[in-house]
Amino acid sequence: MDIKLEKKPWYIRYRYYLAGGIIFLAFIIYVIILSAGPSKLRIDQENVQIAEVKNDKFMEYVDVEGLIQPILTIIVNARESGSVDRIVGEGIGQGIPAFPGIRALYSKIPI
Repeated sequence: MDIKLEKKPWYIRYRYYLAGGIIFLAFIIYVIILSAGPSKLRIDQENVQIAEVKNDKFMEYVDVEGLIQPILTIIVNARESGSVDRIVGEGIGQGIPAFPGIRALYSKIPI
């Protein structure tokens, strides 16, 4: 014989959704209370420095990290007697080689 199962109450069936909603509402209330609180920054009087304003050179050191790229990059194929296959990139150099000895090196290669 089959036994009729009682239907669970709604708060048992949706307990995880209710818990998530309550936590979300608590977070929203917390954020509202923090944003409505005092917006003053209190500083000790000994730490405040007051001086006369004057025009001078702006001396600030900015540490910048980056990659260095050459102005001109040339791929040389050794099997073809050092002839230039293609120029990969050119910068502001406008034909000036990346290092001074490169013209002397290429001028000695027979074409």
